[in-house]
Amino acid sequence: MRGYLYTAVGSLMVFCLLTTPVTAQKQSSKTSKVSAEMRDFMKQLDGKEEHVNAALKKYAAEGVDTTDMSYTLVRDPKVTKMESKEGMTCSTMACKTGIAERVYLICWKDKKIQKVKQLSMKIP
Repeated sequence: MRGYLYTAVGSLMVFCLLTTPVTAQKQSSKTSKVSAEMRDFMKQLDGKEEHVNAALKKYAAEGVDTTDMSYTLVRDPKVTKMESKEGMTCSTMACKTGIAERVYLICWKDKKIQKVKQLSMKIP
């Protein structure tokens, strides 16, 4: 019985060690697809309202409605999905805002934000 236990635990440890680099590679490739502008935009989202508004002003194209994110304390942003929609590159971004967790869709074209839409909000 003891031998079986050691074998099972050892197999589990080997499995964990083998799958960890694959997971890290998948995360790295997702992040590498994020544009330099999106990465810079996300760096400015530090939970301070004035920095969020400044980032939106810097990157949003003229006339884009940013009210879903304006005056919100956005912090800890992470891109969870990348896709192309209507000729734009869209990022689904999860973040924390105060005690809530929100998910935004941010679409880019010509290095400017063309769309900001809140997809969900939950209070854990």
